[in-house]
Amino acid sequence: MNKPKQPKSIVVNYDQANKELTFQTVDDASLKPLLTGTVYPILLDDFGGKIDDEFARRFGVAILNCLALFKPELKTLMFVTEQSIAPLDRTPPARPID
Repeated sequence: MNKPKQPKSIVVNYDQANKELTFQTVDDASLKPLLTGTVYPILLDDFGGKIDDEFARRFGVAILNCLALFKPELKTLMFVTEQSIAPLDRTPPARPID
C-alpha cells in the first residue's frame, strides 16, 4: 500500500563554487518555521487560472532574478527575456499564386 506523500516545498540555490543551480524538496512542516522573509504571491487568476509555457517561462525568470538579487554573480550569467514573448504563429503560410 502506498503511503500518501507529505506536502513539500522546493528550495532553489546557486552554488558559485561549482557554478550550478540546485533545487531540493523540503517537508513543509520543517520549512514553515524558517519562512520569515518577504512573500511574493503570484495569483493564478491573473493568468487566466492556467499554467502555460509563457507563465512557466516568466515564473522561471522571476525566480532567477530574485535569486540573483542575493547572489549577484548569477546575474552576469543570465541572458533571459524579461518581457512576455509573443506566441508562435502556427498559421501555415499562404500558397504561392502561380
